[in-house]
Amino acid sequence: MLAAGTSVCSALGIVMLKRGLEGGVVHIVPLAAGILIYGLGIVLGMLLVGRYALSVAYPIVVGLSLVFLAAASALALGETLSPLKLAGTALIVLGVVLLTRPAASSVSRP
Repeated sequence: MLAAGTSVCSALGIVMLKRGLEGGVVHIVPLAAGILIYGLGIVLGMLLVGRYALSVAYPIVVGLSLVFLAAASALALGETLSPLKLAGTALIVLGVVLLTRPAASSVSRP
């Protein structure tokens, strides 16, 4: 849940930052919201890497952030998700699933 929260804050924060800088004009409310949301994501990320192995936690957060960012960009900004982008996103999800699976025992049993 912590990884998902970190990823959602990262994706939403970036989308709000984009909104706050649209058209070459600074829109203070979405810009400030983006900074706050993204900052919350950083705090959650610090909690996450403090509790879990960095080699697993960070790739999960980055992967989920990319997935959430693609969805948020399509919904909030009207960006197109081409079949190639959807396939890439599916591969990212598969990678996250593989990273979160419990490790198999390395001891062989007779």
